[in-house]
Amino acid sequence: MSKCNWCGEHTSDPLSFDNYEEEFCSMRCFDQFLTRGYKPTERSGCFVATACLGDYNHPVVLDLRRFRDEFLKRKTWGRHFITWYYAKGPIFAKKIVKSTTIKRVVYMLLIKPLHLTTSAYFWFEERRKKI
Repeated sequence: MSKCNWCGEHTSDPLSFDNYEEEFCSMRCFDQFLTRGYKPTERSGCFVATACLGDYNHPVVLDLRRFRDEFLKRKTWGRHFITWYYAKGPIFAKKIVKSTTIKRVVYMLLIKPLHLTTSAYFWFEERRKKI
């Protein structure tokens, strides 16, 4: 059994996020943790996608992380974007977590198109490697 790093409650199924070492008993505790302005650790994740989908191990979140690691990190502009995103992402995630409507809108207008784009990139990369 784990202990929530925010409220101290014990939980058998803690929420943990790839970019934080802490574990939480609920999204509410995670939201309050973000509200206080805590900084991410050296580990990193997809703040906005995790906030929309509610699970840092969701297949879409994993695909976006893979895209970051295999594509964005290799480009200078990609590394600049990652730096900006790690500074601003928690701010957006904090707002997204609070509203089901915002989660749906962000998912449909940002996460879903981005995931389709990254999926197409990996599909073409796989085909290119076979040639």
